[in-house]
Amino acid sequence: MHDERIIDSIERLYGGGLPQGALRRMASLGLLDIRACERRVIAGEVSEEVRGGATKARAMENAAERHACSFEKVRAIVYRR
Repeated sequence: MHDERIIDSIERLYGGGLPQGALRRMASLGLLDIRACERRVIAGEVSEEVRGGATKARAMENAAERHACSFEKVRAIVYRR
């Protein structure tokens, strides 16, 4: 379920030009690193919220809630970019 949401987000953000379902097929074959995709999605969501006027701390809290993970995980992703 969580992996499906990550793939949906990646398709929405970066999938233009790929055949329908290509990312799902790549993930099922082990050719797509879902954890790397998750990091990219989380970092992108935090950046978008900050550009929209949210504080970085609030944006990271929101991302942690959406992805059902710890604030520390999100903070590590954001600051390791």
